[in-house]
Amino acid sequence: MKRIAYLLFILVLMAGCKSSKHSISKLPTEIETPEYLSSKLQIALPNTSMNINGTMKMKVGERIQLSVLMPVFRSELYRIELTPTEVLILDRPSKQYVITTPDELAKVSSRHITYKQIEKLLIDASLPDGKKVLSTTDLGFPDLAGARITLSDFSNAALNLDASSASDKYKQVSLMDFISSQLGR
Repeated sequence: MKRIAYLLFILVLMAGCKSSKHSISKLPTEIETPEYLSSKLQIALPNTSMNINGTMKMKVGERIQLSVLMPVFRSELYRIELTPTEVLILDRPSKQYVITTPDELAKVSSRHITYKQIEKLLIDASLPDGKKVLSTTDLGFPDLAGARITLSDFSNAALNLDASSASDKYKQVSLMDFISSQLGR
């Protein structure tokens, strides 16, 4: 379970880091960028046959929401919500949450990737010939080699994507405390 949380944390880091100096190529002009995008996701952890399912929802330019579900029971374990200016991580089992900024995440990240680049990865994956399986190495995290994220069943239908928040039952923790708790330190 700790590895799942760590993998999710790595995904959040990718979206929250400072911008790269590399330009992002634009989608071909004949492909219209959707306003909304959703998909199923599956996280395959290395050295185990266990896969964790979840969902991805996005309103382009505003919000990306990743929800990781408990196997069999399908209740939410983690929610990661990314906006261009903020990252929220809800850890349901531990009843804790983190609200951080892209600058704070950049301090603990090994790769500088922007919100726009994450959007582009997701939009590109939704295309018929798009890359639907992303490895942590592809995403700039070779320390977690072998973990894979598979995106499937894409839809660009309009959806309601309200901002998430933590209830009073949750305790806010710092980013570093969250990382430590997920790694068992």
